[in-house]
Amino acid sequence: MHSQTGPTSTAGKSRSSDNATTHGGTAQKLIVAGEQQADFTNLLSGLLAEYSPVTTTARSLVEDFAHAQWFLWRRIRASNSVEHALYEAQPDPALWTDSAFDSLTRMERYRTTAERGFQRALRNLEHLRHAELSESNRDTRQHNFETRLALDRERVTLQQERHLLAVARDTREVEAGQAIATAQVEKQDQAEYNQVTRGFNVPTLIQNIRVRKTPEGTVTAFNPTNKLVRAELQSKEYKFPFESVFRRYVFENGIPKEYWWDQESERRAAEPNARASQTLSRDTWLKMANQEKQNADGHAVAGFEFIYDEENAEEN
Repeated sequence: MHSQTGPTSTAGKSRSSDNATTHGGTAQKLIVAGEQQADFTNLLSGLLAEYSPVTTTARSLVEDFAHAQWFLWRRIRASNSVEHALYEAQPDPALWTDSAFDSLTRMERYRTTAERGFQRALRNLEHLRHAELSESNRDTRQHNFETRLALDRERVTLQQERHLLAVARDTREVEAGQAIATAQVEKQDQAEYNQVTRGFNVPTLIQNIRVRKTPEGTVTAFNPTNKLVRAELQSKEYKFPFESVFRRYVFENGIPKEYWWDQESERRAAEPNARASQTLSRDTWLKMANQEKQNADGHAVAGFEFIYDEENAEEN
């Protein structure tokens, strides 16, 4: 009868590992990174103790089953690890790349192959056991075997459940972090948008135009100047580009003839601090600015309709 604990010396274990390198034609090394020789030794010792093989053939079948179970566990761990890594990198499977699905499919194929090897070794061992067990103790050994198999399956199921729980927890944490980040970005965007709209419907620049009658003639001052407004309208650096210009006019000592654009402006010719305003689209303002650039007197052009302010109090 062979020893039930396997080789115990360092040299003996090394030979056992080397022999297992090509065991069953799998061309896989028995112990890889993250595994312990002691764990496999305990697995094999337990199976030898359970089945107590008395022939070389029987011991070989037990060793086949130990290797099949060992490699199946490895494939399960590897498959779970790849799937966990994929969810870590991208929580939404709909966004996985083809290479990601290929990696997962490849690991599942390896796992399926290992499961088939496990089932084949298990069937061989069952045939051996039924052949060797006597009628008196066959039921007991059958129960023990099924219990162990159920425990192994429960252990594998528990590993899978733990993995799924970890993935679910990580997914919730990622989604919560993404929701917070999205809310912060939206809040910041809204604040920036409000800043450039200045109470208007779209991002708007405000241009103050002050007109004053003097003995030397009418003087018009643009603030900011058309040159600066044009640069702002044509800038590509803003997240929310300006779409309109709000022109606010103040006629300090009445509206001069140069600005009698309609009957209302002529009627208010003598009104101090008369006010008017225009909301102009970007393109309209650019057309007006081009005309004003040609004006030798430096005054604003009429453009579109005006809205007159009946209150003529001084500006703040």
